[in-house]
Amino acid sequence: MVKKIARNLKKLLLLIFALNQLDGQVDRRFNVFDWQIIGENQSINSATEGYQFFYFATSGNGILRFNKFTKSFDINLTQAQGIKSDIIKHVYFDEYTGILWAVGNKSLEFSQNREGNWININLSSLSIRSFEDINDIGSSKNFIWIRTYQGFIKLDHISGSFLGVFAFPDEDNIYWGDISRENLTFSNLDFSSYYITDGWFLSGKGINDNQGLFSNFNSFLSSKDGNLSWLTLDNGYLMIIDEFSKTVSPLISGIGFTIPYAISKENYQWVAGASNTKTKVITRLDNDSKEVSFFKSSEYSNFSNSNIFSSLIIEDEIWFGGDGLVIVYNIKKDFFRTLGFEKGMPQGRIEDLKKMGSNVYARSVNGVGVINYKSKEKVFSPISNFIFSRNLIVRSIELHENKIKFATNNGIYELLNDNSIGISDKKSNFTYLLKNFGENLYRVDNKGIYVDNEKIINSAEYFNDEVQDIFVKNDIIYIGTNNALVIYNQSEKLVENIYDYSFLKKINKIDAIDEFLILLTSKGLVKFKL
Repeated sequence: MVKKIARNLKKLLLLIFALNQLDGQVDRRFNVFDWQIIGENQSINSATEGYQFFYFATSGNGILRFNKFTKSFDINLTQAQGIKSDIIKHVYFDEYTGILWAVGNKSLEFSQNREGNWININLSSLSIRSFEDINDIGSSKNFIWIRTYQGFIKLDHISGSFLGVFAFPDEDNIYWGDISRENLTFSNLDFSSYYITDGWFLSGKGINDNQGLFSNFNSFLSSKDGNLSWLTLDNGYLMIIDEFSKTVSPLISGIGFTIPYAISKENYQWVAGASNTKTKVITRLDNDSKEVSFFKSSEYSNFSNSNIFSSLIIEDEIWFGGDGLVIVYNIKKDFFRTLGFEKGMPQGRIEDLKKMGSNVYARSVNGVGVINYKSKEKVFSPISNFIFSRNLIVRSIELHENKIKFATNNGIYELLNDNSIGISDKKSNFTYLLKNFGENLYRVDNKGIYVDNEKIINSAEYFNDEVQDIFVKNDIIYIGTNNALVIYNQSEKLVENIYDYSFLKKINKIDAIDEFLILLTSKGLVKFKL
């Protein structure tokens, strides 16, 4: 009875805690970078120079930080560090106080240590209707100044206190940082004596990449020592201008799509997903997520222009499940090929890719296609005919005990050794997720999570939310729902934590790399230090 009361009390406390809608750095249990978000830059809107970093405001990836000494990107600043906004229009470093300021779509924000402990100022309290009304942010020796379409707003440069609205500033020597697009002139952008790398082409109005796609300049920043300059672009790229070598080079960070759905790891992390852009991108990250490479459909033949929902590494190849097709990339040959309907791929999103023997099984809700991974030829499998003849919906597929098992709206079936189809569990017709960890097959339905048909977690433990994915490590089950990350201890038979931060909505996939849990969410790739 005492244990039951304690468990119920803990659930109540967790529920109350979850309802507080905490942001990452507000939760003092974590260090400032225990949670990290890697998103799509979308557009880089402004730039500023600090003591150690150049900072860049983005529309989808928070504030980028480029280390001035190592010449590499460091961990970016996002909602995981307590920033309230998810779109940053301006970023500004006040050299008089060392404070980093950001103009976002939710508020004006600033951090005294330039990492966490962000303080938010409601824009309406400054008589500003929208962050779009702010043209620029700068500082004098004693004040912060905000330039709007209506006039100038003066703030205390330590507390951010509102000090008035002016038609014109009442002091001189205001430094505005970078030069915005409206104020850029050809004198700022005369690079006739510079070498433009990677086949890009600069003009006075914008830039064409090596595929001929045009992008606008957003801002220009020259470093204080004069060695480096920066152009920020509306395509998510930066152009770094090196005065010593007289070169202009494109730089990119983050991931190349809005919503990640697939990750596979072997030496590198291969991440892919969905975006609204015409050019689809597969992103390759090193283990520290600092070295980034983009593989674009516009740069390769036979790279179908499809969103990607699953992936699988097989020897020197990476298989990506798209919309009614599979894209295969050969790493050594740097070559793509697309396998579609002619190879037996089912219609709809290929959400599962599994390999057993010499065959790859590709699942969508409409069926399972089978391909020989060496010859890339269609394999006639009884699974495909079984599903088609019974008009079944295939919800999940998994490899367990050297058998392919697949969950349908009519139960769980398996491919037997004699190449026939057998019933694994006829009663489990509501199962929508199968996952294999070690020797255990986990399954999920709308009532809870089971191991070998024994329920171990009731769905009420995670508020009856839909489970998108689970991951098991060291007797801990990490449950990704459409609203939160739930951590369940199998030994203690209780929920240890529920994290429902704004950046943990719709967790599509869970994995682990080194000491980090990797979550693919609607906000981007989230890393959680275990």
